[in-house]
Amino acid sequence: MPDTFYEPMPRSPATELADDIDNLENSIPVLNTDVFPDPPNLATIGQGMITTVVDSGTCSEDGEEGEAAADVLEDDTKAWTPNAFVDMIIRIIAGVGAGQRRIIASNTATVITVTEIWGVLPDATSEYDILSSQGSPISETILYTGKAVGALTGVTRGYEPEFSARAWPGGTMISRVLAAQDIRALQNRAVAAEGDIDALETLTGLHGGRLDSLEDDRDALMQWYRVNRIWGAV
Repeated sequence: MPDTFYEPMPRSPATELADDIDNLENSIPVLNTDVFPDPPNLATIGQGMITTVVDSGTCSEDGEEGEAAADVLEDDTKAWTPNAFVDMIIRIIAGVGAGQRRIIASNTATVITVTEIWGVLPDATSEYDILSSQGSPISETILYTGKAVGALTGVTRGYEPEFSARAWPGGTMISRVLAAQDIRALQNRAVAAEGDIDALETLTGLHGGRLDSLEDDRDALMQWYRVNRIWGAV
């Protein structure tokens, strides 16, 4: 694998795949290309996490006990197990407040309480789903050579040999994170630099004796010059 250093992205902001992709797709649809450095560069799909939709529905017209509340979402059609969704993510996918995501602090049979108040209160038009993210060894690093509107283009799939190209569902996280390729490039450069240092030390050792001899010859010549100058020979 080449020793190319690819530009990092500070804080590794993430986005999502905008649509499903198969293992042959070389134009990767993403929601936001601004989170990726200029090409050519690397991106990682999956990031070692699998996100699953565990439930979905539509918000009831009123909030908890008939009044809208800044930190809840109510769905009167549900019969959830209390606190089954703690630390999962609820997101508004359509209607009023679409695009908002919150961490779930607790839930009753019909009401979800979130850890941060809604920027826009959901109403009866608000459709939601609940996401559970679990750690997984599955991810895929790609090399992209171009960026278009809403897509990474000229993509080499399965760029790192640990995991081959695979199909991914829309909504899967993707970002420029530290990849094995970055570590390999650094290691290879370090090994090469170490070899150059060893070669320089060897070269210095070979010529060190010659330099000492030349210095001795110089000192002897200067001594001869001083002596002969005193006696008027030079």
